[in-house]
Amino acid sequence: FSALGDVRAEAYATEGLGLCDFDQGRLDSARGHFDAMLRLHKAAGNGMGEGQALRRLAAVELETGRYAAALELFKEALPIFRALGDRLSEAVVQMRMGECMVREGRHEHARRLLDQCMIIFREVGWRTCEGHVLRLLGEMLLADGDAPGAVIPLHESLRIFRDLEESLDLAETLRRLGEAYAATGDEVAAERARGEAQSLLATMGRVTEDFAGSGT
Repeated sequence: FSALGDVRAEAYATEGLGLCDFDQGRLDSARGHFDAMLRLHKAAGNGMGEGQALRRLAAVELETGRYAAALELFKEALPIFRALGDRLSEAVVQMRMGECMVREGRHEHARRLLDQCMIIFREVGWRTCEGHVLRLLGEMLLADGDAPGAVIPLHESLRIFRDLEESLDLAETLRRLGEAYAATGDEVAAERARGEAQSLLATMGRVTEDFAGSGT
């Protein structure tokens, strides 16, 4: 594509390489591809592609635990999608910004963002993202010391991912639910949730418990 001078095609091909690296945990390489993707889309004047590249770069920073850096990149992408009238992409970015804030313990700000994007996800029936938001709400309640309250959105998230048969998200929600049950003192339910999560991970060939299921 580079030889043909097709900048947009080169950008999308570069994105594909970055996604492959991201999925395999090669985050430095993924960051390099997404940086190149961003430069190419800027050169082509492709606002949608530029927003997507910023979102991909932010996901890498989020995955590496650099929440402040991820948040700044998501903030940079947000007005691009808003100007394009892409409400779904705007909602996804708001969700990921909320996730950064949850990780940083900024729960009041996170809850406002998550409430906003949940309205859109429910409007369009995007159940995967609805499940992600519910899981984050459960995580916040658990971190705030309300373990019984956390069980409610986590169960809702669990039901969604069971219906969708999304194994990685299901395993992550089960893991969080196990933590919530343990915090309530229900070790039987906690062990059951943890055991199902580990069984799912083993089926997928995953051996780590450090997984989030939210992707790029």
